[in-house]
Amino acid sequence: MTNAHEHLFRKLKKKSQEELVALLEQLVQRQPETETLLELLVELPLGEATAQAKQRLKRTIDPAAIRSQVDVAFDRAGTDWDAAGRAAVDLEQVSAIGHDFAQAGAWTNAQVVYGTLAEEILAQYDLYRDEGQLSWVLGECANGLLACLKAQSDLPQGQRLKEDERETLLTSLLTLWHFGDRSGGITPDLAPTVVALATASERTRLEAWVRENMHPGQDASSQWRNRGLVSFLALLKQAQGSTQDEVLAEYRQAGRYAELAEWYLQLGRQSEALAVAQEYLTETFEITRFAERLLRSDEHWRNQALALVEKRLAETLTAAKTTPKDLTRLHTIDTYRRWLSEQYRLAGQIQQALEVERARFQAHPDEATYRAVHMVVQADSRDAPV
Repeated sequence: MTNAHEHLFRKLKKKSQEELVALLEQLVQRQPETETLLELLVELPLGEATAQAKQRLKRTIDPAAIRSQVDVAFDRAGTDWDAAGRAAVDLEQVSAIGHDFAQAGAWTNAQVVYGTLAEEILAQYDLYRDEGQLSWVLGECANGLLACLKAQSDLPQGQRLKEDERETLLTSLLTLWHFGDRSGGITPDLAPTVVALATASERTRLEAWVRENMHPGQDASSQWRNRGLVSFLALLKQAQGSTQDEVLAEYRQAGRYAELAEWYLQLGRQSEALAVAQEYLTETFEITRFAERLLRSDEHWRNQALALVEKRLAETLTAAKTTPKDLTRLHTIDTYRRWLSEQYRLAGQIQQALEVERARFQAHPDEATYRAVHMVVQADSRDAPV
């Protein structure tokens, strides 16, 4: 608090109740947008009186008051490139009101603030160029709503959120998770926390919501959009006591083969992981990342991992003959070769590494590929018997 604020508050404390009310009336007349803000602040429990303690259990604020404050924030911010940042400053103040309610144990009001604020920001989000400011406020809303959910189990039965209020809370959290899954900026432990704290019946509803939002089809767009949803679904299936194979079946059904292969590796089922990779993985980064993981298993799987990348390289070289000017394919070839060269050198297979680097130089004769060949030759000479 600044010295100017302290001086002002000392003067206000000397005013009577009637005088303070008159001052507030003057303030609202001059700045009408403060009326809805006062409607929110007046509901904050400021003491521990019995009446106030009871008041904490009820919803006493109108969501319309939150919407009004969000509208004011966006109206003040304007529409230029920095508008999102300016709006976020005012929106953080609304979020702080939710925090005050939460600190006072007024979880119902806190939920209304956080949930309504998030809903209104998301409704206008696409109109602004957000550089993390609005996402940060949404993250604060998510954290606040998670705090509401976590607090419920520690409250006496009569003080917990009603069933419809709890359903609204979960809906808000799902909406924020879905935004974060597509755009980022939301706390990463949201899904695990929601799944862990949800009841059995709520998990059933959550699963229905996830399945409704899944994109049909096996095309790349659908698979990309479904990646987070399938992971959420896997968390739900595990919490519901599903077997490992039932969880894995969800990844297979959704066409999320990279994750499916990863799961098999984590379970020590390398043969099944390799079978999935051989049949379904086609993206360069997926192939090399899987191969690296397989390499770490044990010596038996090292040759299998190298063979997988070698096969994909051979397939790409064959395809490149029909489209020699396809730059994307040429980049893929070089990526596979660089990966193989590194793995060959690490395994002491210097001749294989040299062959790959010579092929890279022939395809792209420049200083970088020449140095790569020279480096492998030097490694070969160092390792040669004296």
